[in-house]
Amino acid sequence: MKIVNYFYSASMKGEESRQVLYLVGPVGAGKSSIVEALKRALEQSPPIYALKGCPMREEPLHLVPNHLRPEFEKLLKVQIEGDLCPICKYRLMNEYNGEYERFPVVTSNFSIRSRKGIGVVPPVDPNNQDTSVLTGSIDISKMDLYPEDDPRILSLNGAFNVGNRGIVEFIEVFKNDVEYLHTIITATQEKSIPSPGKGPMIYFDGIIIAHSNEAEWNKFKSDHTNEAILDRIVKIEVPYCLELNEEVKIYEKILKRAILRPI
Repeated sequence: MKIVNYFYSASMKGEESRQVLYLVGPVGAGKSSIVEALKRALEQSPPIYALKGCPMREEPLHLVPNHLRPEFEKLLKVQIEGDLCPICKYRLMNEYNGEYERFPVVTSNFSIRSRKGIGVVPPVDPNNQDTSVLTGSIDISKMDLYPEDDPRILSLNGAFNVGNRGIVEFIEVFKNDVEYLHTIITATQEKSIPSPGKGPMIYFDGIIIAHSNEAEWNKFKSDHTNEAILDRIVKIEVPYCLELNEEVKIYEKILKRAILRPI
């Protein structure tokens, strides 16, 4: 019910829409199973409209110029928030001469395996924390062809790029160094993430889900220098199952998956 309330408040642009959904509990309590259920539900949801060829599956309404947005918002009865990613902005100006009506729009579904709308960030070795896992990288092979600030050299394939308009999952989130988690701060409150290299900030609109065990949560919480991240977390406890009838359901689920053979 707490998870449902989180999504309900976030859907109405409440403060939860700018905070991380964080599941904490003992090992084996079902945190990962809850997140997997959410991702499977997203895969079964209807497709969304997106700009054709955009690595971040851009919201088509971002094409509308700022000076026309009040009219569109009144006409469509929606709030248009956010800007085009650098790649789509370049294509709009150079391929379509700024004529946003000509930019093709397609439908796009969600997929875990194809990394469509669902990004996953596993624990990273503290000695080798590469932020390209989060925000993409620069395609070195194209640097001989284009200037350093040209959007065409960007490879927006990080977890935040992939999970735009969907979900970004942080597995065992506090196993990473704090510096690695700073992207969460801007992604939540400012709804923007750094672009690779020296490019501008990129608009991000997605749900950030994190989970870890109690020991790591207590260790992270005890350090007062982590207040900026703690302030952006909605904590939901996932305790052990203590009811017999609920425990029976767990074993029934496991047995259904098992291939049973006579001894």
